[in-house]
Amino acid sequence: MISTLHPLISRESASLDSRISDLQKQIAKLPDGHLLILKNGKYRRFAHFHNGIRTYISKNDQQFIKLLLKKKYLSALLKDSIQEQQALQSYLDYYQNYSSNVSQILDDPVLHDILSNYLPSPSNELEEWAYSSFESNPYHPEQLRHPCLSGNKVRSKSEVFIDQALFLHGIPFRYECALVLDSCTIYPDFTIRHPQTGRTYYWEHFGLMDNPEYARKAFQKMQIYNENGILPSDQLIMTFENQEKPLSNEKVEAVIADYFF
Repeated sequence: MISTLHPLISRESASLDSRISDLQKQIAKLPDGHLLILKNGKYRRFAHFHNGIRTYISKNDQQFIKLLLKKKYLSALLKDSIQEQQALQSYLDYYQNYSSNVSQILDDPVLHDILSNYLPSPSNELEEWAYSSFESNPYHPEQLRHPCLSGNKVRSKSEVFIDQALFLHGIPFRYECALVLDSCTIYPDFTIRHPQTGRTYYWEHFGLMDNPEYARKAFQKMQIYNENGILPSDQLIMTFENQEKPLSNEKVEAVIADYFF
């Protein structure tokens, strides 16, 4: 794949710029100083630290504690975003000065013509599909607490592995996009388009298979796919885990290699 990762990282870098600016504006509106959280066993005591002075905060002043805690949280998000931005910028700086070996071949029109039958035709449609708006899962948005390099927030650390692997391989996908079937609407964890053929795949990760109720619902969802002609090992990709056997990055990479490369 030629320079697939570079435009995605450029887009994510621009998105981070906007996120950093927004966080800085939010933090500027909050009280000066920062919150100190003093722990003593299971008890917590809060103090306000400003201009080198520490002042204990009364338990009755919950609103001030909330504002300072919000500032502490947003400041942590800001630090993480800046660190991520620096990592992306390092890649972009490197790429800017990198002379692509592939480009050296394809820039020669004679060699390009010879290879033309072997080269995948670029598809703007797939990229547009991946980044256009769509109906997403409206249920329990508070569970979307794990940020990914793609800009998505997902529900589990294992889904982070999948999301970031797809993103880094330049495979177009959507997270929890609505799928309207004959009898119902479901929200596959990942709806994926093959980067060469454009064929659609659905990747479901079932992460709590040692929980009987969760497993029961997982089997019900598999049956819905089956009844609608979306079959395992064809268009339906499934991975599983429990507490003793968590999903690994190696497994995710093996699945992607099997289906998309």
